[in-house]
Amino acid sequence: MSLCGENLAKETGILNDLYYVYYQSSAKRNGVPVLLWLSGGPGCSGLVALLFENGPCSFDDETDTISLNPYAWTGLAHVIYLDQPKGTGYSDGDHGITRPWSLDGAADDMHEFLRLFYQQHPELKTNDFYIFGESYAGHYVPDLAARLLKDSSIPVLKGIAIGNGVVSTTAWVESMIPFFKANEYGYDFLGSNEKIFQIFRDQFDSALARCRSGNASSDCSEALQSLTDFEGAVSSSVCNLGRNVYDVRRECHYDDALQLCYRFSRLQAFVNTPITASYFGQVAHEWRLCSAGALPELAEMDQLEESESNVARVLECGVRVLVYGGDADTVVNWMSQDSWTRALLWQHQAEFSSATFSEQKFDGQPIGRIRTSHGLSFMKVYNAGHMVPHDQPAMVYEMVRSFLYDGPSVGMFS
Repeated sequence: MSLCGENLAKETGILNDLYYVYYQSSAKRNGVPVLLWLSGGPGCSGLVALLFENGPCSFDDETDTISLNPYAWTGLAHVIYLDQPKGTGYSDGDHGITRPWSLDGAADDMHEFLRLFYQQHPELKTNDFYIFGESYAGHYVPDLAARLLKDSSIPVLKGIAIGNGVVSTTAWVESMIPFFKANEYGYDFLGSNEKIFQIFRDQFDSALARCRSGNASSDCSEALQSLTDFEGAVSSSVCNLGRNVYDVRRECHYDDALQLCYRFSRLQAFVNTPITASYFGQVAHEWRLCSAGALPELAEMDQLEESESNVARVLECGVRVLVYGGDADTVVNWMSQDSWTRALLWQHQAEFSSATFSEQKFDGQPIGRIRTSHGLSFMKVYNAGHMVPHDQPAMVYEMVRSFLYDGPSVGMFS
């Protein structure tokens, strides 16, 4: 069964209570890598990326149509799209995540999923393996990667990539005022509210320091509240100008029922049609784009988690790391990603932080800037928001191709 005219072998199923879609690649070469995709949220389905960003079929939320995606990542790799944590999308359990969960528990569940998946597909065990993710997957990707380093039942991990990812909450808070001041699209997001932002930032910094030094519940609760206040101020400053918080180049569709600035209620309705549900093997279940209960049920301290240490661990083990960020995103701005990658404590910190932030071109046009050294790369992507593969599909296809296939002395990340 085809959804948009694609001709790919597809498998859907549930392993360890986690729903997945697996596409065999159309690439005609030996040793095609396996790529696991993790969406963020937390609690947003992997089908969002499959249908809106990098899968074989591309859904247009403005025209409410589906078409073949010429830049599908299945042209480069065998791709697994996973609904996690449990309760997300089509994954088993009470849909909407109505029970407590933790980042550690989510990583354990994904680890077990992969163990079961490779039991079903022993033919893939000699293929290179990569993990890619976006947004809140800035935690999922390195946390899962760190667990795989010593697991011989799963192919050796070759690389991870994080797009506009929440890896360091502290870096995000510290970067927001400079990002708003220097935004390249001409909007005055700060206005007269810079002092308010500074107050929220200082309150967060102070409470977080006390929380981490003494772990008093009152200090940690204060840090969480300050973070919530800061996030609300950021969102309001963008929305008050009518812009899309995920991509300030675009207007926000406030009339959409899902309140995510895009017309994602159309995507949700499309997936829940009988034909599409049958394609994904889930005619008995209603699919939700994102589960509203995911963040409230997340373990309280996990909302303040920093995942840089696991990025450092995988780098020290020879796993390549790519971090990229669209310059029009305010939800996880590119400056925060540039900041934490330069501050990352690992054996090649000095070389990476002093490496040239060089201009990169594609088809003769500037597409961004890249800093790379000893297996770590950061790319600022021009004219892209939170979902970079959706906004710059051709360039990102080349970015992924180079990361998967080019040697250390050639390509984008040489």
